[in-house]
Amino acid sequence: MKLFYTILAAALCFTACKKEIIIEKGTPDPTSGNLNITMKNMVGAEDLVMSDLRYTNAAGNLYSINLLKYYMSNVVLHKKRGGNVNVSIYKLIDASNLSTCSFSLGNFEADEYDSISFGLGIDQGRNHTGAQDGDLDVSKGMYWTWNTGYIFYKHEGQYKNSANQLKPLIFHLGTDAAYSVVKLPINLTINGNKTMELKFDVNSAHTSPVNIDFNNDNNHQSSSSADMPWISNMKSNLSDAFSFIRVL
Repeated sequence: MKLFYTILAAALCFTACKKEIIIEKGTPDPTSGNLNITMKNMVGAEDLVMSDLRYTNAAGNLYSINLLKYYMSNVVLHKKRGGNVNVSIYKLIDASNLSTCSFSLGNFEADEYDSISFGLGIDQGRNHTGAQDGDLDVSKGMYWTWNTGYIFYKHEGQYKNSANQLKPLIFHLGTDAAYSVVKLPINLTINGNKTMELKFDVNSAHTSPVNIDFNNDNNHQSSSSADMPWISNMKSNLSDAFSFIRVL
C-alpha cells in the first residue's frame, strides 16, 4: 500500500510539473529583444558593385555607381494588433561602407509587426535647424553649403550615351519638397534579438514607376525649378525601390 501511494504521488507531481510548462497556442513569447536593420543595396537581383560600368536600366542605359548615399529617418513599426512604436533616428547609408548599412533601432517588448515606415531624407523640422552631429554632421558630404539643407539621396557615376560616349551621372535629391515616407509590409515577431533585412534597388530608383532615361536626365541637383518634375518622379520611384527581405 505504501508503494502504491508513493507511485501515485510521483505521477501527480509529474502531471502538475508537465502542466506548468505548457504554453497555450497563440500566447506570445514575453521576451523582449534588440532589433537591428541591415540594408542590402542591390541592382536588380545583384549585390551592388561600386565603380563598375555593368548595370543597365529599363531605358537601356549602361551605367555605374561610384557613390551612393541616402538618409533613413523617423522609423515607425506598426503592430498587427494596432498601435505604433516610433523611433527618432537619422541614419546615413553609404553603400561603399558596409558598417553604415547595419544599425540598431533599440530594444522592443515582445510583439508582432506587419509594416514599417520611415522617412527618405530629413524632415523639415530638422532639415534646417538643430544640432548637426552624428550622421547629420556636415562632414558626411550630404549638406549643401550654398543652400541650407541636406541632400537626401546622392547617386554619382557614369553612363554611356546614345553616341556610346561616357558621360557623368550626378543626382543630388534634396529640399523639403523631396522628403517622402516609405511604408513596407513586413512579417516581424519580436521574441528576442532580431535582424531585419531590407533591400534598396538602385535600378528601381530610376525606372519604376517612372522610367528615367539618362540621355535626357543625367544631372539634377534639386536647385532649380527645372528639377521639380525630376524630384516628383524620384519620390515615386524611391518609394518602390525599398522592399522587405527577411528576419534573422
